[in-house]
Amino acid sequence: MCEVSVIIPVYNASAYLPRCLESILAQTFTDWQLILVDDGSRDNSLHIMQEYAEKDSRIKVFHKANEGVSIARQYGLDRVDTPYFIFCDADDYVECEYLGKLYEAIRKNNSDIAVCKYVEEYEHNNVLSELPITDYEGFIHNMLRLKIWGVTWNKLYKLDIVKQYNIRFIPKLQMWEDFAFTLDYCLRGKSVSFVPEVLYHYNQRNLGSITKHEDLLKNHDRVTAIKLVEKSMITLGEEERYYLDVLWLKFHIKDAFALFGYPSKQRLDLWLTIFPEANSLYGMFNERKLLHKCLYKGSLTALFIRWYYVMFMRKLKRIIKGI
Repeated sequence: MCEVSVIIPVYNASAYLPRCLESILAQTFTDWQLILVDDGSRDNSLHIMQEYAEKDSRIKVFHKANEGVSIARQYGLDRVDTPYFIFCDADDYVECEYLGKLYEAIRKNNSDIAVCKYVEEYEHNNVLSELPITDYEGFIHNMLRLKIWGVTWNKLYKLDIVKQYNIRFIPKLQMWEDFAFTLDYCLRGKSVSFVPEVLYHYNQRNLGSITKHEDLLKNHDRVTAIKLVEKSMITLGEEERYYLDVLWLKFHIKDAFALFGYPSKQRLDLWLTIFPEANSLYGMFNERKLLHKCLYKGSLTALFIRWYYVMFMRKLKRIIKGI
């Protein structure tokens, strides 16, 4: 049995998949198996996976009907039989020491999870991730404050912890399914190893991929994910420790609802009813900055949007203050 499983959910990724697979094959650490889950692709992805599997016995290909990224991730995880596992997105790629350095860190320090830096690659520029080095509690604080993303592809996990606590991906979630999984996992762990090197390349050019498309409905997935994380905290008696972080996170999600699309009474009502316990944080944030983010988004004239959104904010402020 090998040491590390790499799980890649695939959906219509033929344009980027060969680069991703080649980067896995180029790893300096060779004691791995690759679990490819075709989530009902309609392009040439399955054929590409099968071609690679014929050349390397460490590659296993599974085909299933399209059910979404969360179920695809769980499908792959259910087939892991190695001590450690990690995820990779089919349109991304990794450095040749990706597995080796994460594996070395988690083994050397006997940690429950290892985390590396990554780079977001856009059409015209790249953005390096932050990776604050803290103790374990600080690590969770930073994930809840979104200073460290709760994604699964820059983290090496232990299978024993997943099995012991029956940690699973939530079916049907298309956004933040990885955040809910990672936080649930980390709340049950005790130690983290940081690898402050860029080992993962997050492709932000392919916005139509299985994990990168976003719409208003997926904001509701974020709400569901936060509620699930909060439920785990209550179960483990950790809600007081992370209360302020969760409250900030709730307000952040409310912000996303306010800024997605044009201001309207429906959006105002939605903002007020989602996590109402976080409404009191409104006055702590810069209204002008929030306004600016919304004013120039869309095809309506700036003048009309400015007037509409100012009215939106004023009404919001009056309601929150009980005026």
